[in-house]
Amino acid sequence: MVLKILSHLLLYSNSLEYIAIPDNVRIIEASAFANCQNLKAVKLPCSLVKIVDKAFNESNNIEDVYYSGSEKEWDKITFGKQHGSLLSAKLHCNRSY
Repeated sequence: MVLKILSHLLLYSNSLEYIAIPDNVRIIEASAFANCQNLKAVKLPCSLVKIVDKAFNESNNIEDVYYSGSEKEWDKITFGKQHGSLLSAKLHCNRSY
């Protein structure tokens, strides 16, 4: 069972266009998906409780975030600083990608 996504896991992965974080992941560590310039969509599980500083830093082309929980649950997630376009992307709650 994966409980967190490690720091720098896919740092500078410019071929990455979509990422689906597995169910049960609770934390995304710093710079895990930083500088992924072609990342357009992210699917996040409702188990997520924290996204650490710069987890998506400089990933500025994220257009859609698909979250398996509700907007109320989304609002309970602790977000660090500097997340590229993750927080300005269109949020789709309770929908699958």
